[in-house]
Amino acid sequence: MYTSPFNGRSALNKSTQHRMIVVRHRPLLTWIIRGSLLALALIATISAYLLGHKVGAERKATLESALAESQASLPLLETQTADLTQQLMNARMGAEVDRKANEAIRKELLTLRATLQKTQQENAFFKNIMNPKQGKKGPDIDQWERTAGSNPHEYRFKVIAKQLVQHTNWVQGHVKIHIVGQQNGQSITLDYADISSDKETDLKVKYRYFQTLTGSFTLPADFVPETVMISLIYQKSKNKSVTKQFSW
Repeated sequence: MYTSPFNGRSALNKSTQHRMIVVRHRPLLTWIIRGSLLALALIATISAYLLGHKVGAERKATLESALAESQASLPLLETQTADLTQQLMNARMGAEVDRKANEAIRKELLTLRATLQKTQQENAFFKNIMNPKQGKKGPDIDQWERTAGSNPHEYRFKVIAKQLVQHTNWVQGHVKIHIVGQQNGQSITLDYADISSDKETDLKVKYRYFQTLTGSFTLPADFVPETVMISLIYQKSKNKSVTKQFSW
């Protein structure tokens, strides 16, 4: 089928054609629009600056007022702090004084209790001398006490010999001390005269009411004491003795 070339060119020209709009050239209007936009931007910037300045001034005034109030209340706070510090120091000093006072009272009570106990023991001791139990009469051994010495295995002791009811005659004689214990698995009895730390080993007595004997001794390192045997040997028409056993 034959196609005319003129028909193709006519179609091409038709597809490339555009509509044209004619606008009047107004340069003054363009400058007016640009000026208006610039003025609006300038006004917005100035407004923001003024608002920021106002807000800043208000904040500054608030801070200055708070600072002034703080400075005005500072002397009062310093006074209150000094008062509280003084009260704390007084409380601490009072607590320390109370603690020392309580400690002193506690020690005094302990001393008084010890004194009372000693007085009660002394009263019982003298009461027993004047009014012995079960009608006992004559010389007797009342007490045995020991304390640790200054050297290893060394001990100090106190023995009280007394006379019950009959105080018309003097009691004269001597005291023997024997310590019974274990050594190397065997029962051993040690004589005070053999283990004494004192130069004078003869415990002589001469009394009408009572007499206190003291001394010291040193035990062997491998000796385990168990009991103490104390004998009072006194002179009368013939020698008599009283023996008592005490736990170690």
